[in-house]
Amino acid sequence: MIWHHLMYDVRYIFQYDAFEFFESSIFQKIIHPLLLIGLFMMSGISQSFSKNNYKRLKKMIIIALGITLISVAVSIVFQKSFFVFWQIIHSLAFCIAVTLIIEKIFTTKNTQFIVLLILALLIIFVIPFVIEKFRLVQHGSFLLLPFGIGYRNPKVPPMIDYIPVVPLGGFFFIGVMLGKILYPNGKISQERFTGKIWYPLRFLGKYSLWVYALHQPILIFLIWVYGNVFL
Repeated sequence: MIWHHLMYDVRYIFQYDAFEFFESSIFQKIIHPLLLIGLFMMSGISQSFSKNNYKRLKKMIIIALGITLISVAVSIVFQKSFFVFWQIIHSLAFCIAVTLIIEKIFTTKNTQFIVLLILALLIIFVIPFVIEKFRLVQHGSFLLLPFGIGYRNPKVPPMIDYIPVVPLGGFFFIGVMLGKILYPNGKISQERFTGKIWYPLRFLGKYSLWVYALHQPILIFLIWVYGNVFL
């Protein structure tokens, strides 16, 4: 995801003639969707490892709101569309909240599995069909942006990043189910990749939320410095 944002920043924000691969059909239609599916599934699986998902949710909500407010402020100051109303962190926070509600209401694992499976199928297959059938992408309300509705409505300003819950949220719930099956006790039987060489990756995984929140402004700053010093 960091590499994806690097390519986007270089090519679109700073408009350098680089990373043509970013616009290729292979990347846009195959690689990028698969990366997003993997990210949402891994996030769902990680529900099983989190010591406190409520605390995790609060952090994500704060970061999501911060990203949106900063994007609005930057857009107003620079008179350009840098809006981020709803993206990955927002969708993941929504999915975590829904999962916690399901676990609160349905106490048995079998019932939780059934509800999660139905929800996943609805989000991946049924809701996208309804959205396309009734052209809700163009005619839907701005308030339904979280669900992939209305983002092409002329009243909605362009966004530099937009990842709705539909359909990717369905893969999150599949990940939650996999996590409950593979790691019922929330622990890995045997840790791997414990050597020093793996420390950077383990660090990124341990602090993934903050890495995600901070990597974009850091990338933009570094690209700006590079452009002003070396170009």
